[in-house]
Amino acid sequence: TQSRSSAASDVYKRQSLYPNPFNNSLTLKTTLNNHIDSIELYDISGRIVLTKTEINASSKMLNLEGLTSGSYFVKITTNKGTITKKIIKY
Repeated sequence: TQSRSSAASDVYKRQSLYPNPFNNSLTLKTTLNNHIDSIELYDISGRIVLTKTEINASSKMLNLEGLTSGSYFVKITTNKGTITKKIIKY
């Protein structure tokens, strides 16, 4: 069986976010038979600023035009696990 840390590493490697830093939109993509279930976007204070659920797709483009410039964390839940990545809006 696969160890928990290597499983988490696999989930991390199978996600891509681009562009980062971004201006108005951000694309999230997963590979290898993964699909995105939900996305949560947090500001630097830990407040949720966006939630998308029931996505069930291998990619998702987010329109983030209304966000102010700064650092954010995006939590991506897939059918293989959950990861959090830092993103920057300029």
